[in-house]
Formats: sequence, structure tokens, C-alpha cells
Amino acid sequence: MVKKRGQDEEWVEEYFKNPGYGPPDGTIVSLTEDEARDHVEMLCEKLYDDDVKRRYKAAEALAPYIADQKYLPEELPIHPATVLALAILKNSNDRMFCVSCARSLGMMGAHAAPYASAALAKAISISSTELRYEAILSLRRFGPKAAPEAAAALAWVVTEDAEARLRREAVKALAAMGEAAVAAGGVAVARACSDE
Repeated sequence: MVKKRGQDEEWVEEYFKNPGYGPPDGTIVSLTEDEARDHVEMLCEKLYDDDVKRRYKAAEALAPYIADQKYLPEELPIHPATVLALAILKNSNDRMFCVSCARSLGMMGAHAAPYASAALAKAISISSTELRYEAILSLRRFGPKAAPEAAAALAWVVTEDAEARLRREAVKALAAMGEAAVAAGGVAVARACSDE
């Protein structure tokens, strides 16, 4: 049984009085497999909510389930990574929101690569330093599946960006992509080896 901290009423009872994304304090512990599947099902339904913020929050909340590939329906009608990728492209001025989306995508790992690599590659070229950093980290976690969409953008960061921290992380991301990134990133990595 899941309860709110310090209170007797179950969060489920309060949820049905005032529906949201989960328990009021945001903590879910000791769920059975059936409860976890129900929770994921509810989050998947929220991906189609009329309220755009609910869609984004549901997609972020699904990130650990996507990463673990647990409790998911056999087929997702829309992938949460698609929702977050569109969120980054549509809300690029909201830096902290986009950083949160990029972190959630990174948590999903390679499972998000087909849906979000292009959006993160674009974020690298148009965004604040903090978002660019998180986008690069996420692309690194995507691995070789991100190379077709992102290797060229990462190579640009390695050779042209003024931020040494971003250049270093871009080299690591290209290395994580392996052979798939050689065509676009090989020369950039070779150049980075002589970077001071």
C-alpha cells in the first residue's frame, strides 16, 4: 500500500479526488507489478492529454520505464521521446524546461535515439550552454543509434565551439557512437587530440 508521507489517507484516494500525475509528494514506493503497470498505463494515457504540460510531465515520468524496458505496453502509440523531442524544439526559449527534457531523454538511453537524436542535434546549435551540454550528454548515452542524426553536429562542437567543456563532452559522445560516427566525426576527433 502506498501512502503519503506522514498521513493516513492513501495517495490513490486523493488522486481520484484531484487527478494529477501520481502521488501528491511525487514519491511512489513498493508498487506491485500490477500497480506499476497501471501507473505506466496512466502515464501513457497522459501522453495524449489536452494539457501540453501534462503530456510533457508524463513523458518525463516514463523515462525510467523506457530505460529499463519494464512495465511498458507491447506497443506505445506515441513514444515519450517523441513528446520530449518536440517539447525541446517548440520551447527552446525555456532553458530549464528543455534541460529537464534533455535529461529525461538521456535517462531513456538508446531507446530514445530514433525519436530524439535530430532534436538534440538541433538543440546543440541553437541553445544555451547548459542545454547544449545536456543534449551532448544525452546523445552520448544514445550511442551508435544517434550517429546518423547527430555526428555532424557533435563534430562541429568539437572543432568550432568556444567552450572547452562542451568540446570535451562532444569528443566523448562521438567516441560512444563508435564506427557509426567516423565519417562525420573522425577528423574532428583527430583535431581535438591537438586541442589545448
